[in-house]
Amino acid sequence: MINPHEPPAGIPPLDEHLRRIEQRVRDSGRFPIGFDISGPAARERSREINREFYPELLFDVASVTDGAIPGPGGELRIRVQRPLTETDATVVFFHGGSWIVGDLDSHRGDASRIAATANAVVVQVDYRLAPEHPFPAAVDDACAAVEWVAAHIGDFGGSADRLAVAGDSSGGNLAAVAAQHCRAVGIPLAAQLLVYPVTFLGDFARQLVGRQYLGDALETVGRDIRLSPAYAESFEHLAPAVVGVGAHDFLYDDNIAYAGLLRDAGVPLVLREYPTLNHGFFGNGGVSPAADAAAAELCRDLGALLHRN
Repeated sequence: MINPHEPPAGIPPLDEHLRRIEQRVRDSGRFPIGFDISGPAARERSREINREFYPELLFDVASVTDGAIPGPGGELRIRVQRPLTETDATVVFFHGGSWIVGDLDSHRGDASRIAATANAVVVQVDYRLAPEHPFPAAVDDACAAVEWVAAHIGDFGGSADRLAVAGDSSGGNLAAVAAQHCRAVGIPLAAQLLVYPVTFLGDFARQLVGRQYLGDALETVGRDIRLSPAYAESFEHLAPAVVGVGAHDFLYDDNIAYAGLLRDAGVPLVLREYPTLNHGFFGNGGVSPAADAAAAELCRDLGALLHRN
């Protein structure tokens, strides 16, 4: 995702592979994706950009199964990817896309990478999208999905002690919120993988998604932790975290701050900062070796937490 963030002083320039592909997207006239247009139109533009510019990396898994689970607004589609190697770990994964675009297909490669590299059963959740379903529909779906998977853990990895949440960007926001929700309702998590998550909906993010995601709550949502998990009263006893962010990401400062809140609260933390990467790198391994290596490292970090004993 192209963004106006200026990296910290002394940071190397943006990875050349990413710079070139972003320029091609700009030249195509299809950026930004279109958060000022209808949800369906934005999703189609996003799919076009992905097909044309961002080749998908699919990792070998034992099986891919689509299904549905109950959700607060009706059935939620899920996709379950099982790794080649036997495992008792489960990861509930939420895709990015500013809560407006993205689906099971857009992030199937990312989910297969997690399954293969972290050796876990990955449950992708097709949560409701804005503007048709504004905040807090996505949050409600995410929390309900984790609760359902935890209650039916035998259908997945099988071990309640090896359950994690994961997500990128807005999906990272949902994972962070779900981790706080699990603490509140007594669901133990082994880990949370937060890849450049939205932890605080600042001015740029508000301008980007605006009323599309927040609807009538745009002016009133304030310090709601379901939107900005950085506003939580306490971060103690949250699941061990892996946080990954590029120095060229507009969420860099927020992510570093959130990692600091976790660390200060005694949460076991792996913080990965990538000096040449920007927003979206987790799914850009097909165009950038540096992005590919970073995504692999974060998945190994998650696997280490899931299988640490």
